Amino acid sequence: MKENQLITVLRLAKQVKTPFYAAFEEEILENYNYFLRNLSSIEKWRIFYPIKTNSESGVLSCIRKLGMGAHVASSLDLLLARENGFEYKDIIVDNLYNLRDSLNEIVSNKVHRIYCWSWDQIEHLNFLAKQKNKVLDVGIKLNPFPLHRDPLRRCLEKRARESGFLFEEVADSLSDKIKKLENLTLKSLSLYLDLPYPVSHKEYCVEIRNMFKLISGLKNKGLFIDELNIGGGFPCVRIELIRQALHVGQGHFFVKRKRKIREAGFLKSVVDCFLLESRKLDLSPVLCLEPGRSVVESSGIIVGRALEISKRQIIVDITLDELGYCRNRNRKFHIFSGDKGTERKKINICGIASYSRDVLFRSVKVTGVSCGDIIVIFNTGAYCIARSVRHFTPGKAVYFIDSSGKVFLNRKEETCEEFIKYRRHEPCGPNGLACRN
Repeated sequence: MKENQLITVLRLAKQVKTPFYAAFEEEILENYNYFLRNLSSIEKWRIFYPIKTNSESGVLSCIRKLGMGAHVASSLDLLLARENGFEYKDIIVDNLYNLRDSLNEIVSNKVHRIYCWSWDQIEHLNFLAKQKNKVLDVGIKLNPFPLHRDPLRRCLEKRARESGFLFEEVADSLSDKIKKLENLTLKSLSLYLDLPYPVSHKEYCVEIRNMFKLISGLKNKGLFIDELNIGGGFPCVRIELIRQALHVGQGHFFVKRKRKIREAGFLKSVVDCFLLESRKLDLSPVLCLEPGRSVVESSGIIVGRALEISKRQIIVDITLDELGYCRNRNRKFHIFSGDKGTERKKINICGIASYSRDVLFRSVKVTGVSCGDIIVIFNTGAYCIARSVRHFTPGKAVYFIDSSGKVFLNRKEETCEEFIKYRRHEPCGPNGLACRN
């Protein structure tokens, strides 16, 4: 985060109630430019941003203006994409199980692409398209888990079959079955690489080669694939959380600074592999990417305050729920205060709903921390606001800060009354329980 951004956050934290979220347009632009630089050697490419990563209106408007499309995985995602100006032709649809309420809308308006995970989804989609006399362009999700010799990955074969087609399955029988469907046209293949552990560019390149071989084989059968989608969390920017801190002023502004670590030549290696296979097999599909975390994670922060200081812990107004998906990352928080910052202490920082799972940081360097000091948690732009669980407190305010430094209130803080209102069910039965009939 740049110095001018720190000053803006510090000024905002003195004016409004904490905790709150904030997102910086400048960081989103920087991450997007990284893609532009590395994809310039490819003639045809597109980026579809997963709405579920961060669905705040300021972020989505910025994404749309940059020319990215939208990747939707639920009916709510589709509604948010449309409300923020995305055209149907710029939307790809995934996970039809979560889009049951919106299938008629999707089929009627002919989105850019619909990706299917199973034969049941394909058949159901063909049925709906036939009812509305539409011919839809579809893609299929591929899952490479069983292709690996690693025993750990072999044990995931069941999961692979549930969350994508196997390469062999597509090459052998699925292609022939799809050709017989009158209302669907197979146009895309999507590589599902949402692995539960880090992957390297070498693994991506192996699967890209497999996809090109599959595209070539399908071409010989009369199926022409014009789009290759690398989805499931493409870690181009590979933002890692380096635990650092910056102490600004006299003990009043504590932050955890982020550094971007881009795995050496990650995106370039993938692009080079894509170009090599294209020339080798004389194929020219469009390369589509679905980066979410890579685009917005570094753009977001959560700002709170230290409420109480003791020998063993710092109580803050940020709960574990505010961190959403990122709570599993065991973030470490280092605070530096002049020359004495080298002293190490074992200390916990806990949220206001203080129990064992609300510990936010461990092994923290702390000197000179006072009640009221501002705490800023970085790299919370992805899967934090969207996935924060409001068990204990109402929703927090969200601010969007544009490239010029102007601050916009994206979403106001929810009051306790509003929080209760939206959870109430009527009519009520005995003991205040909601009736089902």
